[in-house]
Amino acid sequence: MIQLTPLQLETLRNWFTPERPGPLVGLHVLQTGNGQCFVDCWPNSRTLLVNTADNYMLAGDPETLTPDDLQLRIAGFVEAPERFAPLLRAVFPDLRLWDRVVFELKTKPALLLPAKQPIRRLEPDDVYHLQRMRPEINWIWNTWGGPERLAASGYAWGAFANERLVSVACSFFVGDHYEDIGVVTEGEFRGLGLSVACAGKLCEDIQGRGKQPSWTTSPENLASVRVAEKLLIWGTANKREYSLILKFAFIGVHSRFEIWASYLVDNPSIVLEDSMIARMWHGMTPAAKADDYLEVLKKTGVPDYQSTEGNRGVYILRRIEGDRAHFLLITHWDSVEAIKKFAGEDFEKAKYYPEDAAFLLEFEPHVTHYEVLVNSSTV
Repeated sequence: MIQLTPLQLETLRNWFTPERPGPLVGLHVLQTGNGQCFVDCWPNSRTLLVNTADNYMLAGDPETLTPDDLQLRIAGFVEAPERFAPLLRAVFPDLRLWDRVVFELKTKPALLLPAKQPIRRLEPDDVYHLQRMRPEINWIWNTWGGPERLAASGYAWGAFANERLVSVACSFFVGDHYEDIGVVTEGEFRGLGLSVACAGKLCEDIQGRGKQPSWTTSPENLASVRVAEKLLIWGTANKREYSLILKFAFIGVHSRFEIWASYLVDNPSIVLEDSMIARMWHGMTPAAKADDYLEVLKKTGVPDYQSTEGNRGVYILRRIEGDRAHFLLITHWDSVEAIKKFAGEDFEKAKYYPEDAAFLLEFEPHVTHYEVLVNSSTV
C-alpha cells in the first residue's frame, strides 16, 4: 500500500462523508494531522486505510487488498463496512463480536462543578501535568500524538487537586460537524463528579465551535454510561435515542496489547417481542467491607427483588478499585408497573435498607432504567 501526504489525503475528503457521530478516524487525521493514510494505488485509489493511535478506518473495495496489507498494518480498533468482514476473518481468525454504543448530544449539558477541584482548559504548560498521569489512563492523548500536542490543542479540559491533574476530558476524534469525547480520571478521584464536570465544560466548548459532541462507549462500561447520564444530555432509554451501535470483534493478542476490529452494522438491534426493563443501581463501599456487604445484599435487596411480582432476575456485579469496591445491581422487570411494586411511585429513586448505613460510602439518590433491546439467548 502507498502512504499519502496530507495534501493527497485532503483530496479524498469525500470518502469520509456523510459525517455521523462516533469515532471519526479519517476526519481527525485531516483536521489535526495526527495519523497516517494508506491507499491501494495513487491516483484513482479504490481502497484506503486510515490510522490514528491504533484506531483504524477501512473504506472502499476489499478486493484490492491482500491479507498481508492488513496483517502488517493493523493493531487496534478497526471500523469497516461489513463487506470487509470476510477479509478480516481470513487475516484474524479469532474474531469475536463486541458492541459499542454511540450517544449524540442534542441539548446543553447540565453542569455541576466541584467546589474543591478547579476545572479549566488545558494549556501548553500543562504538558508536565499530563506526563505525570498514570500509564493506564495516558491513552487520553494518543490521538493527538502525545501530551505536548494535547496540552497545546485547546481541545482538552482538566480537573486539578492540590495542583495535580486528576481528570481530563478531550475531543478524542475531531470532525467537521462532530467531536467524539474521551474522558479519564485517576482511580482515587473517581466518584467525585470530576469526569462529568470536565466532560460538561468540553461539551460547552464543542457547541461553541458550532459542532455537536458524541460519546462512544461499550454498553457494559457502566461507569462511562453513567457519566453521560449525569450530564443529562444523551436522551432517555425509553425513547431509544441511541444514535447507532457499532459491532466490534475481538481478534486476539498482538505484542503487548489487544487487537480489535469492528463492523458498522446499519440495524444491529433486535427488538424483543417479549420486552423487559433493566433497573441499575450503583453503590460503593470500602474494599475491606466488600465481602460482608455482598452478604448483606443477599439477605436484603436480593430476596426483596425476587419476591416482587414481575421481577425476572437479579444480577450483582462487583469491581475492586484500589481501596473501594463498586457494586452494580441489575434487575430485569416486566414493566414500569412491576418496578413500582418494588420501589413505589417514585420508581427512579434508589431504595435503601437500614443495614446499608454501615457499608456504603455514599447514598446515590437515583437509579437508571433501560429497555432491554437485545438478549443473547435470542440472537
